[in-house]
Amino acid sequence: PASSPERGSGVILNPAQLATSLACPVTLDLTVAGNAIARQHGIGRIDIVENRFIGLKSRGCYETHGLSILRAAHIDLEGLVLDREVRALREHTI
Repeated sequence: PASSPERGSGVILNPAQLATSLACPVTLDLTVAGNAIARQHGIGRIDIVENRFIGLKSRGCYETHGLSILRAAHIDLEGLVLDREVRALREHTI
C-alpha cells in the first residue's frame, strides 16, 4: 500500500519505552507491540496440513504474529554471533 514504509525500512521496538507498569512485564509489551505491527502486514499466519497415523489428513491454521518477528530476529542475531561450527551443530539438533 501507499502508506506502508519503504521496502527494507525497519521498526525499532525499544523495551524501555514499552514498559508501562510493573504489573505488565516487558516481554509481554514487546510481544503485544510485535503483534500489532505484524498483524498489519500479514506476518505470522501458518497453515499446516499433516498426515495422521491412521491415514487421515488434518489441517491447522495458527497465528503467531509477534512471535514470528521475534523468532526471525533471534535467528538473525545467532547468525551474527555464532561461529560456523556451533551454528551447524545447533541447526542439526533442532
